[in-house]
Amino acid sequence: MEETKCQEAESRGISGGQCSVILPKHVLTVVGGCVEIQCTFDNAINDTYLIAIWIKKAVDAVNPSASVLYDSEHPSREHINYTGRVVFAGNLGKRQCSLLINDTRRSDQGTYQVILVFVSEVNVTEHSEIDISVLEKPTIARVGEIIAGRILRLNCSITQNCPNGSLQLKWTYHNLSIPLQLDVEEA
Repeated sequence: MEETKCQEAESRGISGGQCSVILPKHVLTVVGGCVEIQCTFDNAINDTYLIAIWIKKAVDAVNPSASVLYDSEHPSREHINYTGRVVFAGNLGKRQCSLLINDTRRSDQGTYQVILVFVSEVNVTEHSEIDISVLEKPTIARVGEIIAGRILRLNCSITQNCPNGSLQLKWTYHNLSIPLQLDVEEA
């Protein structure tokens, strides 16, 4: 039965070490936005308590060590680049290990790993990885001929990864704000 569960997870683009920690394989966000990494786990292990750790994996020889974003047992381990921007959005008692990164930066792009340590007589560690891509804010270079007094229709779409609805849409032209008529569609 577990093999079927793992195959189902893989077919939906979900990663998980042994399919006990489940999160998407890839998430996309924009500079200045936010991203919530949805994470759940199977708690088939009889543990005394649980430790959750989120890290950004090492990038290269210049940055050879991983950066800790969240550590439920040692909160002070949080890397200075993430201070004030990371919120543990999960609830370990409800098998949720989600993480929210606010004010995303280009440097946030990379591979992240959640590590769950089930502490009992025999400690068990489970982990899973996710890749985050951070794109620059969209710009429009040229829209064609603009005639004064005529309606100009510009379209923009984005997938919202922020749970608190903090997405702001603002059109500007030569640094002047343009009033918006929004048609917002839920996916």
